[in-house]
Amino acid sequence: MTNNRNNRRSRFSFLGRGHKPAEVAAAIPDTSKTEPVKFIFTDMDSTQGLFWAYYCPAIRAYVDEMSAKHGIPKVEIEREIGRVTHANGTHEYGWMMEMTKFRKEWKGTPAEFRDAWVIPFWKHLDDNRHKYLKPFRDVMETIHTARERGVTFVIVSDAPYFMGLTRACDMMLDGPVNGLFALDCPLPDASQFVDPEDMVYGLERIAELSARVHKFDVAVKMDKAFEKPNTGGLKLAMEAYGARAENSLFIGDNLKKDGGVAQAMGMRFIWASYGLWLPPEYEHIIDCRITPTGEAPTNGHGVTYRPAVYPPMVAEAVSYKTLLSHLGAESLAKKPTILNPSASPTVTKGSGH
Repeated sequence: MTNNRNNRRSRFSFLGRGHKPAEVAAAIPDTSKTEPVKFIFTDMDSTQGLFWAYYCPAIRAYVDEMSAKHGIPKVEIEREIGRVTHANGTHEYGWMMEMTKFRKEWKGTPAEFRDAWVIPFWKHLDDNRHKYLKPFRDVMETIHTARERGVTFVIVSDAPYFMGLTRACDMMLDGPVNGLFALDCPLPDASQFVDPEDMVYGLERIAELSARVHKFDVAVKMDKAFEKPNTGGLKLAMEAYGARAENSLFIGDNLKKDGGVAQAMGMRFIWASYGLWLPPEYEHIIDCRITPTGEAPTNGHGVTYRPAVYPPMVAEAVSYKTLLSHLGAESLAKKPTILNPSASPTVTKGSGH
């Protein structure tokens, strides 16, 4: 990694507070006059590659193993995973199993719990990620074609930074994509653990994955408060590259988060609905089995959830390649939508990938 890249990345590594959608509404630019697209801000998970392709089989295998090994009903393990996931806003929280009731009920040492519960959890996720996580088949072609036309690509993700960087590098998106902006994973207080030693494995894992060598020219760990549709992360990414809403486009699979932040910034939006085409079994794992109650969430994060009102969009994409049809000066205001234009997004309190 060059010194220039390190210096540039450090300029944007500060943390801060984003603007709430309501605060930005008055400053939304007039999208009736747009320019050719020079910047594409893109979600990553379920937009460039399918997070669920490795997460669902990993959780299924882990729960089967732990249930057989410890004699605990599968549903009990699944709901504990769901509880910790929803409490911390990510499916790969750094201390997922250390925060479960199984740790509180454990009679052995912290090291024994780590070997019995923690290491197998991450091993299943890592093994399945290496096996199944790939970019959607037209992603690389689309990025290379658009970049040849002078377009800059920037990932704005709600994934925790250490996993966002890991998944991006595993899919070899670093290099083809110019920048990565992902969320911080705030450290829990030691008092939340049965034993302070329970923090060690998670700290070491986060530090190792966060230090991965990459080819992004900018890679930023953002304040957790910037979770979409909060505009702080997108604003930070735009400022880093000198982008404006008029010459930018946002693509993402989540109508409430991705569509919401695009709408709040007055930016053209493409809904990557193809990222939600999942096998029924995966939908059931995500929306029912790994939730605290066993019921589908209504907070905007479940894959089967759809808001009553959609954000304005220039297209519902059948593939990532749809981007190439929308690089001109396309007017958002002249495109038909199924959203009341006055609707405003609200901050989502849901779990990120």
